[in-house]
Amino acid sequence: MKKSDNIFKASCFISPSFIGILLGLIIITGIAGCGDSDHANRHIDATGTWHFEYSQIYTSDGYGYYDADEEYEVVITQNGDNFTLVTKYGETFEGSVSGDEYTASFSELDGDESDTFELSFTLDSENSCTGMLVNKWFAEEKYNWEGHWKIKGTKVES
Repeated sequence: MKKSDNIFKASCFISPSFIGILLGLIIITGIAGCGDSDHANRHIDATGTWHFEYSQIYTSDGYGYYDADEEYEVVITQNGDNFTLVTKYGETFEGSVSGDEYTASFSELDGDESDTFELSFTLDSENSCTGMLVNKWFAEEKYNWEGHWKIKGTKVES
């Protein structure tokens, strides 16, 4: 037997422990993939009236906002991958939907002031959602303010 034959035979030998590790990885990968594989493509139509609870968790200046914690109804109208959300103040957020993820924004300009709201939330079920609202306010390029709120929503009417 030539020396090169021994090298070939040695390189083709797979140890039982290697096979066990390989099978374990295949099983774990399979189990991890057995969940809601259609989660990213799932669309729940959020159209309806929602009760939103806002809890302020951050302000850039350390001071609270006059309505730091608030709750009220919003109306969501979804059309495929797009939606609008109208607040009790008449603000209309327009945004997009990707799976269970909703993102939208609303801006107001008043002279040298701009007020921008960025909204993102995830539908946890057909009747509940959680997310974040970020408000950025700029005035005359002198003063900048930012606030963040956690959102918890419950659908009250379809």
